[in-house]
Amino acid sequence: ASATVHWLATRRNSISRLRYRDDPAILAWELCNEPRAVAAAAARPQRQAAFMQWVSSTAALIKRLAPRQLVTIGSEGWTPYEDYVNVNYTAAHLDPNVDFLTVHVWPQNWDWYDPAGSMRVALERSREYLARHIASARAINKPLLLEEFGLVRDGGRYDLRGSADRRHEFYSALIRQAAAAPEVFGITPWAWGGEGRPRVAGGRGAAR
Repeated sequence: ASATVHWLATRRNSISRLRYRDDPAILAWELCNEPRAVAAAAARPQRQAAFMQWVSSTAALIKRLAPRQLVTIGSEGWTPYEDYVNVNYTAAHLDPNVDFLTVHVWPQNWDWYDPAGSMRVALERSREYLARHIASARAINKPLLLEEFGLVRDGGRYDLRGSADRRHEFYSALIRQAAAAPEVFGITPWAWGGEGRPRVAGGRGAAR
């Protein structure tokens, strides 16, 4: 694994010829997308300790290789399934080589939202979830990136012509909350709500 990280950090961009570790276009390195320390109940303490060691050693390695770029874990946050995920979110981000926290908010994935039902519960729980992670960032004096959040089109449809009013309401609520928090330094909405099509008609995989 260390060899792979070294290869990636020192690889040259084929266009700019800059090594990735020197490329100002790269904001940060994520250790993993939504890493978890999943284990049977009896093994959770040992697995969580191994997770913390992995964070510490990998973040330190990247900082040695790319000292001018930021490092983050890539965490989704506490999630509604803390025992299953088995990660102490705040403690993990205390590592001195981890520069900022991330949080993901997926109300439908977490059964907070039914496209056929009301938005009230989804909005309430999403705001509470974001507030908890803002508090974690404040507690350890590190910035927070609202890195992933999204919602399906109204009614769960994928039609490009379908309404997305509820998504707009959801985005507006979280973006306003994040923008009002000094701990939040960035916002990156992420959603898949339509059908991918090539820009050039007749391109590979063109929709018919």
